[in-house]
Amino acid sequence: MSDNTYTISDFSKVIIGMTYDEVIQLMGEPTSSLGEMSIIATYSLTGGGYIKLAFLVLGPLSDISIVDSTNRVFELKQSE
Repeated sequence: MSDNTYTISDFSKVIIGMTYDEVIQLMGEPTSSLGEMSIIATYSLTGGGYIKLAFLVLGPLSDISIVDSTNRVFELKQSE
């Protein structure tokens, strides 16, 4: 797993529908990940909090959320 921290803008090229491997190629290994078939990968943010990426069962990225340092969750919407 990664010891890096990121900014929100570092994720500007991560889009819904990408595979787990595509995200790893673009962003590197996550700070942590959980699951084998459905995966939740997190990346620590500079200043606290993290980005949470949810991948469907053996499938593409389905959700991107920001969790701030107080554990408030903000789901990111992407234009189509």
